[in-house]
Amino acid sequence: MESLLLFCRALSSPTMCRFSPALSVTCFSSAPGDRLMLLSDGIAEAQDKQGQLFGFERIQEMLQRPVTAAAIATAAQNFGQEDDISVLSVTRIAEMKAVTA
Repeated sequence: MESLLLFCRALSSPTMCRFSPALSVTCFSSAPGDRLMLLSDGIAEAQDKQGQLFGFERIQEMLQRPVTAAAIATAAQNFGQEDDISVLSVTRIAEMKAVTA
């Protein structure tokens, strides 16, 4: 199972992908079992009491094993998250079949 992480923020220079204020479309292939995890900046930017960021490295570590969107959100909240957060996980579960009209 492969995981693809997209971190996007409109109107700024995000670290892992780039979206401009105009609509941007990215295409990629997936196979059954592949997972796409979408995270808002509130996850990576969560800070502990010493000002240390939750960060992308910690997120990537978590994605090396099966993990739920709820587990990532909870980890950021327990770390010290104060900003709003969103985590969405999409898993492809079946082969796509052609539809004939």
